[in-house]
Amino acid sequence: MFTKNSKIARITMGYVVASLMLFATVMPASAADMQFREDIGTGVSIDEEVQEDFLSPGHPELSDEAAASVTDTGNGGTVLVMPRSDLDQPVSMDTNDEVEDADTVEEEAADEDVEVECDPGEEEDDDDEEVDKSELEAAIAAAGELDEADYTAETWGVFASAMEAAEAVMADEEATQEEVDDALAELNSAVDALEEVVVEVDKSELEAAIAAAGELDEADYTAETWGVFASAVAAAEAVMADEEATQEEVDNALAELESAVDALEEVVVEVDKSELEAAIAAAGELDEADYTEKSWSKLEKALAAAETVMEDDQATQKMVDKALAKLNKAMERLEEVVEEEEEENIQIEIYNQLLEAFEKMQSTYNRLLDMFDSIFGK
Repeated sequence: MFTKNSKIARITMGYVVASLMLFATVMPASAADMQFREDIGTGVSIDEEVQEDFLSPGHPELSDEAAASVTDTGNGGTVLVMPRSDLDQPVSMDTNDEVEDADTVEEEAADEDVEVECDPGEEEDDDDEEVDKSELEAAIAAAGELDEADYTAETWGVFASAMEAAEAVMADEEATQEEVDDALAELNSAVDALEEVVVEVDKSELEAAIAAAGELDEADYTAETWGVFASAVAAAEAVMADEEATQEEVDNALAELESAVDALEEVVVEVDKSELEAAIAAAGELDEADYTEKSWSKLEKALAAAETVMEDDQATQKMVDKALAKLNKAMERLEEVVEEEEEENIQIEIYNQLLEAFEKMQSTYNRLLDMFDSIFGK
């Protein structure tokens, strides 16, 4: 099995094989057999064929029956031996097939980045590193809080795809750190690219509620409930003036204001109806026959309204004062009925006054004429 190290292991094997082949050419079969047995220990057959997994196409001289045997020594290493049948045969080697020097092979190994497995004792532990998905998990959770209705369809589509890909990587137990990082970057990029939907905000109801609240009188309500109401009005006015306020903020401000208005508690004040009572009594003393029909009709309406307020146990001081003012005004505007004889006498008196005034004017005119005559002569 190959790992990402270098070709060093294969190079080493090449050196060993080449050395054995050279050694076999000069050593008798019996001596070679004895030597290999000492190397691999007792109970190991010299005639075992080389395992195919350790053969390489780069060594044709080891193919078929001439190939070296590979035996596990039990201590984590390997020993290569030649079959006894071939030890007596000279092994020819072409000088062109010599093993490459270490420097050349190392450079080639670096370029090719070959993966080989060395002896178990020298194998580096390059098992999969622990993949950190915490940031990706947090990003997916945050993205899950977003509402599709707040963004344009186009940007949401890109975001949804990135979200789906991120969740797939999150669920993949064999995902690499690079895949996790890429999924995180794409998700964050899609979130940053989201474009909010521009919605026209309707403030008409809030505006009307603020106007209605402005008609209320602080003196009519308890200090505690008025304080809450005043804060709600201030908040509503701030939202009303905010050109960037959302529809949700407008609706919340309206709800808060309406709630504060409903919670207002009127101040309980003892109502004084004494003056109204007196005015009603005075109006009751008047005689309809003494006044014109039109003026008396107005008095009757004002009197009826005053009597209703007088009998109302829930009437406020403001209601009492208003009824009193209307009744007094109606009484002041009553027009008395004038009899015919009295009217004739009044007309004669007026005529006499006009005649007297005319006579005074005539006398004054005559005196002026006399003055002109005396000054200018005839």
